[in-house]
Amino acid sequence: IIDRDDPIAIAWLTMEAKDDYFPFVGEYYDKSGKLVQKLEVINIEKKEYPDEFFMLPDEYTLYIVE
Repeated sequence: IIDRDDPIAIAWLTMEAKDDYFPFVGEYYDKSGKLVQKLEVINIEKKEYPDEFFMLPDEYTLYIVE
């Protein structure tokens, strides 16, 4: 998750992942109870990728949660 500053992304970055996977559904509601955002994983495939795949472009910044 790059350049994201939303509650779901923060929650996923800070929780312990079981078996290296994150939750399948994340929903964020505003104070009135209206659904604002929903992120849902519909498929997980374990693949090998080259290290270059994970290089950050110069225009991106790394989001670190402390």
